[in-house]
Amino acid sequence: MTGGRYQLELPRTGDVERRAAQGVLVTAGAQIARVLTDVAGTMLLARLLLPADFGLVDMIIAVTGLIDLLKDFGLSSATIQREKLEHEQVNALFWTNVGLGVALTLATLAAAPLIAAGYGRQELLTLGLALAPSTLLGSLSIQHSALLKRNLQFTSLARNEVLASLLSTTCAVSAAFAGWGVWALVVRRLCRLTAVAALAWLSCGWRPSILRRARVRELLVFGGHLSGFQVASYVERNLDNVLVGRFAGAQALGHYTKAYEFLRLPLDQIMSPVGSIALPMLSRLQASPERYRRAYVATTRLLLLVTAPLAPVLVLGAEWIIPALLGPQWTGVIPVFQAMGVALLTKPLASTSGWLFISQGRTAELLRWGLLGTAIAVTSFVVGLPWGAVGVAVAYTVSDMVIRVPILFHWVGRRGPVRTRDLLYCLGPGWLCAGTIAASHLALARTPLSTSLGPVAVSLTSAGLGAALTLALPFGRTAIKDGLAMLRGRVVAE
Repeated sequence: MTGGRYQLELPRTGDVERRAAQGVLVTAGAQIARVLTDVAGTMLLARLLLPADFGLVDMIIAVTGLIDLLKDFGLSSATIQREKLEHEQVNALFWTNVGLGVALTLATLAAAPLIAAGYGRQELLTLGLALAPSTLLGSLSIQHSALLKRNLQFTSLARNEVLASLLSTTCAVSAAFAGWGVWALVVRRLCRLTAVAALAWLSCGWRPSILRRARVRELLVFGGHLSGFQVASYVERNLDNVLVGRFAGAQALGHYTKAYEFLRLPLDQIMSPVGSIALPMLSRLQASPERYRRAYVATTRLLLLVTAPLAPVLVLGAEWIIPALLGPQWTGVIPVFQAMGVALLTKPLASTSGWLFISQGRTAELLRWGLLGTAIAVTSFVVGLPWGAVGVAVAYTVSDMVIRVPILFHWVGRRGPVRTRDLLYCLGPGWLCAGTIAASHLALARTPLSTSLGPVAVSLTSAGLGAALTLALPFGRTAIKDGLAMLRGRVVAE
C-alpha cells in the first residue's frame, strides 16, 4: 500500500518460532553465498588493482565510519521492536533517517578537504566527494529493511543481500577491467548501497508519504539511546588502535589489528546472521515471557556450543594457525591473538545481551551500560599500554572477563524473562566442550605422541575429544536437542 494509512501486520504469535527457524536456514545460506561472492570479487579486484587503491578507500572509510554509523540513529531497531506501529510513525522515522542521511552527507562533503589534508594525499579529496552520497543511499533502505525484519520476511532480506553483492561485484570488476583503477572500488560501494535500497523498496509494500505529525517521541528516545550505545562501542573498538599506533608504533599496531581481525572473523560470520533473526523473533515474543525465555536459552546455548570451543582451539593452536594463514613474518601476531582469544569464552554471550536490552525496550539501560563498559575498557587500554600491544590485549581480556561481563550479566538479568541464572546456564555446554578441548590439548602436547602427530593433529584430536564428551553427557545432548528443536521452530511453551 502506498501513502496514506498503512496497516502494519505482524506474523501470528504462534508462527514466530517456525518463521524464525526458516530464517536461520535461509540467512545461513545467503551468508555463505554473499561471503563467497565478496571474497571472489575481492580476489579479482586484488589482481586488477594496486594495494594502494584499496588503501586510499580505506583511509576515507576509517574517518567517515562514525558519520556513517549515525544515519540509522537506532530507528531501525525501534521499528523492529515495537509490537504496534502506525504508518505515520514509520513515515516519520523514514524521513528522519533520510534527513540524517542528507545532513551527514553534507558533513562528509565538508570533511573531504580535511581528510585529504590530514593524510597529505590530494587524491583523497575527489574520492571523498564521490563516496559522500553513500550515507544518503544507505538511509533510503533503513526503514524498509527494518519492516521486512519486523515481519520476519527473511527470505526477501536474504535474496536482497545476495543480489546486491552480485550486482556490486559485477559492476566493480567490470570497471576494473575497463581501467578505472581505484574508482572501481567507489563503484562497488555505491552500487551495493543503490541495489540494497532498490531491492528493499521492491520487497516491502510500505511506501512513504508526505510528512505529517506523528507520535514518535518515544521511538526517537529509544533510537537515541541505542545510537549513543553504538557511538560508545565505536570508541571502544577504535581507541585501542589509536593508542597502540601512537605509543607502540606501526608494527605493533599491525600485529594488534590483524589479531583482532582474526578474532572477529568467526564471530561476525556466526553472530551477525543469528542476531538479525533473534532480535525480531524475541521482539515478537514479548507478550509470552516463558516462550521468550525458552527461545533465547535454546538459541544461545547452541550458539555458545559452537563459539566457546573456538577459544581453546585457536588460542592453543595459534602457533601453527597464524603462520599457516599469514606466513612466518607474522609470528608477532601470535601472543596478541592468544591474549585476545580467551575472551571467546564469554564474548558471544555478552553480545547477545543486546538482543535482550533492545527487544525489551531497555535501550536507556543499554546506553548506561555502554558508557560504563567503555570506561572500563578504555581504562584497561591505558593500564596495558606500557607493555605494548600484548599488554593492551591482556589487560582488555582480563577486565572484560573479570569485571565487565559479571556486571553486564547482573545488569541485563535484573529485569525481563531472562535472568542472570539463565545466562550462566547458557554457558555450561560450551564451557564443558571448551574445557575438555583445552585439557586434551595440553595433555597431548606433553606426551611423546605429540611429536609424531604434529600440531595440526593435536588440535584436531583435542577438538574431537571435546565434541565426543559433549555428546556423551546428557547436559550437552540436551543443549543440542533444544537448539535443533529451535531451528525446526518447535521451541514453544510447556
